Amino acid sequence: MPLFLNLKHWHLFLLTWGLPLLAGIGIFIHIGVALTLLPLLIIVSALTVFGWISSIAICLNKHLPNGLNLNIKRFKLLFALPLIYVFLLVLWIGFIVLDESNSIEQISSAVVSTVFVPLHLLSLIIIFWGIGFAARTLKCVEKNQSLKFDQYTEEFFLIWFSFVGFWILQPRLNKLMDQY
Repeated sequence: MPLFLNLKHWHLFLLTWGLPLLAGIGIFIHIGVALTLLPLLIIVSALTVFGWISSIAICLNKHLPNGLNLNIKRFKLLFALPLIYVFLLVLWIGFIVLDESNSIEQISSAVVSTVFVPLHLLSLIIIFWGIGFAARTLKCVEKNQSLKFDQYTEEFFLIWFSFVGFWILQPRLNKLMDQY
């Protein structure tokens, strides 16, 4: 887990935003190859972002100030659900994109509306909660005290908008990891 906290900011950026950008450019060169690689790129990007957020929450949780206990078991359990959802979604997208005999029209909208919409909304709620958990953990470790949401709002948004957050938060995380 500390692997993500020891990476440089540009490593994280390339894994999560650089590879998908190359795939986007690749669509103009050869659409078949780009669409075939799309599920793999989504998985790499999701694993990197979820791994980074999990690393912040789990690794730094050990260094919280005395008397502050954040429920890391709940975090691990709940934060695994969106990751499972992403894998299911990628499999579903791969089924549609890679199997040429299927067309999007053949997929029942009832399946999408009864399965994927609720799972997607639940995953979004859990992801935002997990981002808040990681942001709170980071700021509490830095300040060595318990904090309220308005005191770690900046970290919350930097984690949420990781394409900017990597550049700002990762050097701070590297320094924290050097201390521990």
